[in-house]
Amino acid sequence: IRGDSLYYDSNRGYGQSFGNISISDTTNNVEVKGEYAWYYKDPERFLVTDKALFIQVSGEDSLFMHADTISSVSLTDTTGNYFRLLRAYRGCRIFSEDLQAKCDSLSYSFRDSVIRFYHEPVLWSEESQLTSDSLALFTKNRQADRLLLYNSAFVAEEVDTTRYNQIKGRSLTGYFRDNSLYRIIIEGNGETIYFLTDNEEVV
Repeated sequence: IRGDSLYYDSNRGYGQSFGNISISDTTNNVEVKGEYAWYYKDPERFLVTDKALFIQVSGEDSLFMHADTISSVSLTDTTGNYFRLLRAYRGCRIFSEDLQAKCDSLSYSFRDSVIRFYHEPVLWSEESQLTSDSLALFTKNRQADRLLLYNSAFVAEEVDTTRYNQIKGRSLTGYFRDNSLYRIIIEGNGETIYFLTDNEEVV
């Protein structure tokens, strides 16, 4: 933990950091930055606020997440293994080379590598925009692997300035290859509007 000013009580296992703070997790290769943070040693948990930024490095691409507040807690699963659960609140924005997303709040479990988006989530993958009531992004080796949209799933893809391919249904499952969405399955009340193209011109 770093910052312009630090306070730590070793008896309580509690500390605070003020100004240009950063908390590094070398095991998961992540870092959280902000202007204020508190930290408890046991069970390990922390909260970062005021320009909070989460960074996860993965090869040549990194995942960046902005939010008003980012918190983390270490939990134990049924087998006794520790894992980190990260939460972000208010005005969440995610950026990577191939994916962008926004929502009101989210959670990221390091146990199953799933990011869950809540309250009017929107995700962009190349030319596609996906929305639903809630959304879960499953990752593998720190890359997008599978996507689930729950309730009121909707996908729009721009054809030109006035036309958009559209898909909607009750729920959606999407599959990624090399961080690109290549397959979509709609379940329940599926509808689609699709514009055929010939030599990149709308028919």
